Amino acid sequence: MESSIQSRISQYLLEADEYYLQGKYDKCEHTLCLLREEVDATKSLLEVCSMKKCVFSCVIENNMLISKGLAFKWDIHDAYGTWNDLMHNFSKLHQKMKSLHIVQKAPLKCYLNTVYNGLYWGWWHPNGLQCDKIHVETCMQMAVSCFKKVLEVCHDPCPSSSFCNTEDMVLCLVKKVSNNLLTVDAEECLQLLEIFAIVIYILTELKAKREIIIKCTNIITSILNIRNQLLLSMHLAFKNKQKEAVTNFKFGLNEVNSVVGRCDFETVFEVLKTVCCICYIQIGEYAKCVACLEVCEDRAEKLQVICSYLKAYACYHTKDADACLLHLLKLEHMAVSNQMKVRGHLLHGSLLAKQGRHFEALQEFFKLLSIGLQDTREKKDFYPVTLYHIAEQYETLHSMSEAHSQSDVKRVQDHGKCSLQQTKSLHASLRADHLDTLQNLVLVLREDEDESAVDINSTFNIQVKILKTLHPQPEINLPVALFKLATALAGDGDHSSAGKIFMELLMQPALQPIPSLLTQLPHVSVIYHSTTVSMLKTNQLNQAETLCRQAISYYSSRSYSPRDLEHSLLCLEDDLIALMLLAQVHKLKGEEIKESDILDRCLRLVSNYKRSVASVEHSTVHEQTKGVSACDAACDADNTQLLTALEAKLHLWKAHNYQWRGPAFQNDCFFELKQALLCNPGDKDVGSSYKQFMDENHQYHAHDKSQPLNQCGNLHVENCNSLALKHLLQSQASDESDVDMFTDL
Repeated sequence: MESSIQSRISQYLLEADEYYLQGKYDKCEHTLCLLREEVDATKSLLEVCSMKKCVFSCVIENNMLISKGLAFKWDIHDAYGTWNDLMHNFSKLHQKMKSLHIVQKAPLKCYLNTVYNGLYWGWWHPNGLQCDKIHVETCMQMAVSCFKKVLEVCHDPCPSSSFCNTEDMVLCLVKKVSNNLLTVDAEECLQLLEIFAIVIYILTELKAKREIIIKCTNIITSILNIRNQLLLSMHLAFKNKQKEAVTNFKFGLNEVNSVVGRCDFETVFEVLKTVCCICYIQIGEYAKCVACLEVCEDRAEKLQVICSYLKAYACYHTKDADACLLHLLKLEHMAVSNQMKVRGHLLHGSLLAKQGRHFEALQEFFKLLSIGLQDTREKKDFYPVTLYHIAEQYETLHSMSEAHSQSDVKRVQDHGKCSLQQTKSLHASLRADHLDTLQNLVLVLREDEDESAVDINSTFNIQVKILKTLHPQPEINLPVALFKLATALAGDGDHSSAGKIFMELLMQPALQPIPSLLTQLPHVSVIYHSTTVSMLKTNQLNQAETLCRQAISYYSSRSYSPRDLEHSLLCLEDDLIALMLLAQVHKLKGEEIKESDILDRCLRLVSNYKRSVASVEHSTVHEQTKGVSACDAACDADNTQLLTALEAKLHLWKAHNYQWRGPAFQNDCFFELKQALLCNPGDKDVGSSYKQFMDENHQYHAHDKSQPLNQCGNLHVENCNSLALKHLLQSQASDESDVDMFTDL
């Protein structure tokens, strides 16, 4: 009776192994279910295949979970729910196997395999690890308990000191366990190396602190230094190893259907190398990344594709263009996935753009659209970023054309003997292509908003996973695309369309910075300012007033930001730009008193700021550090010229306000014009208004005493990227927009 049961069990095991190795995971799981039922129903069995029954049941449970995981359909609607159920089962199995190991019933290698599989599955979180701190803590605690067990087996005491966070504890334990690698069984050593790799990959995906990542590189380097000794030990141990009676399934670091006891040792060390490289890249040590890859270049067989890409990526950042191009060319001659093809073209295009070869960069980016991505996830990841890069190149070429640059556009013109008319045609064509690409980008991202696709790859390809760690998603999102499109439309003079896009942008649920984005949204105040300008340009005064008041109420003083001119004003106590735009709204509505009050408020704001700057300049270093931060001091230095230019406009507008209110305010008008001239004599509007006033009012010539004028520098408004500042500082005295008061601060 018992022999027939053992025979059926052996048959089930054989069938399950065959299905597993053939990739028929559903059939494998079904066979294992039948096997488990057979074992559970036989109460007389104490051992199965020379293994205690309780341990055997755990191994079968592990194999069922692996089969279910590999058969999992990631494109289902509730991917997270199904993934989470399986993760919960891995956690329960871990606790069960941990208990069995404590009472010395379960071999250490079975326990380590359970930990590895649980961590691996946890690493493939459908929504990314960043969004689930509880899950990350579960994974880290699983690793901690595992490493403590290993140290117990090695009779090495666990560290008793307290740790600030779980990451520090995990790395301390990893370091201690790595010091014992030569003393543990070779098979267990291999399993520990795989667990190390997953733990450090998780830390890199979480964007751990620089100190943590540096510790990771030190640990991996110390392991790689004893690589030859470890390999020798593993080869000797596995050389005469007999086949296990029960196969223990595991998630493979390279091969999908992997098992304990059958692993390519070299692949594990290749994986550790890539982990080390990702760490170097994350802390900006690109030269060390290149050096690390050069050491393993001849050995990297299984992960040759990702190693070539990592080397090209690192060379790009070390500005070694020739080496970068060489490794990208190597990549083209390899059998690679669509994701890797896309990344190669994106990197190549970025390299060409960096070299100023923008037409060639465009050609490289356009190759991506012809790859023909079939997978919905691939399209969601790569179409937006491709369109973004294409739009950036069109924008650059358009700017070069506008400025009659001597680079790419000049070369094309010379080659074709272009006339002025052809130059204008090229300029218009580039602008149209830029807008068209941005509109397509917005359409693609709007469609993505309506679809739910999980951020994972169903093939468990570790090379793709590394790419996702290196290039986390999203790289471009709908708010950024909307801002780019609206700004381009406004720059093209289509303020009606720009206003609608800006309003759609303000309705987006989240306008906060996202670290993975290639370009960040400006501060919300800047978006409000730009939207208001478009409303003013289209005479939507009530909407403009509402936006100004919303911006003012939303505003909070921030630390100095050197990002651009408009951001540098965000350290003022109030929203100066929104107030100035609101003054314009009141002027256009004919509300002179309200306009005057707002202008007075603006002038007080500028005056108070300048007074604080003066007090800082005359204070001691000790007083400065106590009263004003270093950021504020930098803000003070950079903002002076810009504020002086804006102050001149405020005095000018105040003078116009007095003019409209009648002859009784003529003296006040003269005073404000004089103040405007003192602030910025290079402002054509100020000069024109002052000259006109003096021509019409000869009695003030006697009061026109020569006074020292403020020197604002030779600045040009077109150098400013801010729509609001361009609008406020644009000269109305002539058709030209060369108000001589702008420079790059």
